[in-house]
Amino acid sequence: MALRKLIGELCLTFCIIVVISAAPGLLSSDTLDFHRFYEMVQRILYTFVHWQDATFILNTNEYKIFPDVFDHYTYMLILLGSALACSLLLAMILVIVTLLLPQFLKNAVNAVVSMLSAIPDVFFIFALQLIIIWIYRSTGILFIDPLATTFEPVYLFPIIALCIYPTLFLFQLTLQSFEDELTKPYVEFAKGKGLSYFSIFLHHIFRNTLLSLFQSFKQLFWFMLGNLLLIEYMFNIQGFMYFFRTYYSPELFAICLLFLFLTFFFFFYIAEGLLASYHRKRGLVMKGGFYD
Repeated sequence: MALRKLIGELCLTFCIIVVISAAPGLLSSDTLDFHRFYEMVQRILYTFVHWQDATFILNTNEYKIFPDVFDHYTYMLILLGSALACSLLLAMILVIVTLLLPQFLKNAVNAVVSMLSAIPDVFFIFALQLIIIWIYRSTGILFIDPLATTFEPVYLFPIIALCIYPTLFLFQLTLQSFEDELTKPYVEFAKGKGLSYFSIFLHHIFRNTLLSLFQSFKQLFWFMLGNLLLIEYMFNIQGFMYFFRTYYSPELFAICLLFLFLTFFFFFYIAEGLLASYHRKRGLVMKGGFYD
């Protein structure tokens, strides 16, 4: 049943992607042009069947989509994966440090983070560029290249810019989860059994917090994709989102959408499967695709 459901979801999503990609054909004239729409659907399906011959047009020249799309796709995964890992690590470190502070300092940190979270992320990206340019003009040292070139992609600066908001978001969420876990009866019970605070934190609080954080990852991933589009534009990065929006054709649009969908679908499908197995061992129940 699980395999049948998986195949059904994949087939349904594939059909939706094809329909969305061919939808502009409906508006190619003053009235709904179903004939043009049907032609686009045929072209898209033909491209998926004969993917090795798929092409896109740039400046009247025709280029093969594969393997060029893989380079842009891999670059996107490196940026997103690195930014997410850095955000999670930084958020955990900041939360641990914050928990060790006196209560009045905790309140101050929470207030500062809440204020920073209210600022549009484009402001941080723009400010980061200005700071690097100012340091370069003042010292002559360019310690991070703020712009990419056609032949030399940048990694460090986009990753830093991409992980600013996720770090703030995960910090607030993780801190709240940690504080909630600390009030639960099992913490006092574990202390009564003689377990050290470090042992309780590592084997129970930290693990339970990671499980609850997973519930917000879908929202965070889509937000980071939107930010990636902005960052690629501001940093002149010819990444996957640039490839996605610049060389438009129904076939290319469908291929890019399918790549994005499969990436996140299988990531969350595998992660949810692992979490379901973990929860079954603990006698917990999965609800609505997430875990309580």
